[in-house]
Amino acid sequence: MALFLQVARLGSFALAGKALGVPASTVSRRVKNIEQQLGVRLMQRSTRRLVLTEAGRLLLQRCEAHFSAIGEVTREVLDGVGVVSGTLRIATPSDFFDWFPLGWIGEFRAMHPKVRLEIFAQDALADVIGDGIDIAFRAGKLESSRLVAILLTTTSFFLVASAGYLSLRGTPRDPEDLAAHDGLMLRSSPGQSQREWRVMGPAGEVRLEVQSRFSANAMGLLRDAAVEGLGIALLPEVLIRSELDAGHLQRVLPEYGQPSVSLSLLYPSRQQIRKAASAFVDFAVAKFGGKSARR
Repeated sequence: MALFLQVARLGSFALAGKALGVPASTVSRRVKNIEQQLGVRLMQRSTRRLVLTEAGRLLLQRCEAHFSAIGEVTREVLDGVGVVSGTLRIATPSDFFDWFPLGWIGEFRAMHPKVRLEIFAQDALADVIGDGIDIAFRAGKLESSRLVAILLTTTSFFLVASAGYLSLRGTPRDPEDLAAHDGLMLRSSPGQSQREWRVMGPAGEVRLEVQSRFSANAMGLLRDAAVEGLGIALLPEVLIRSELDAGHLQRVLPEYGQPSVSLSLLYPSRQQIRKAASAFVDFAVAKFGGKSARR
């Protein structure tokens, strides 16, 4: 029954086999044995997906809560009473630590020394269920899914530069002035870099043509370059707030910028979340002051 539930949840013999550590053929054979023992078909098979029959949906509905409770008890025994432990797999965008200071990881480890963290930073979206990810962080608008999502923070993008750069090159007074300045541009791949900024101003969206002699694939590098006086950058407020407060950077054309971008945390299920994952979720929410976005 537990094997059937895994197949039903993931919708695939291959994904269920990967999660359970057994060949997909073994999973398929065992589900077929269950059907033979019950004398009823539980799922319709095709080359692309599995679809539960009415009997399969009924079995899933009646058994899921019971096995969830058993799993919770098992995890408590394995983790130890009151002890947060185990391996935590976290998927993040490649620029995640521009938003989430690495020092926070040190704080979490000090609070929970028996937790082992595995961070997977990549631009492609991780398959949370298929890849066995405990927690995923996503920037921008979320697609509809069955994952639990928590909105951690939103941030606007500002044009910024150092006082030294502006004293040397002059302060832009209108968007057209940017053509005479050095733009610090975000490069998504070795062969691709931004050529313009799209920002919102008093009259709506404006496309700003930018001359660039410096680009990078991480916003943290662009921030550091701006602080060093290499040019003007378009960066999220959450990344540059301390530099603005300290006077290392100042806003340029403050009436122009980009709308807010959100950072959200996702995980598979409230009912099956492990202690280590639950502790990290609570920790991240506390750091950002997040709120629940959807169930």
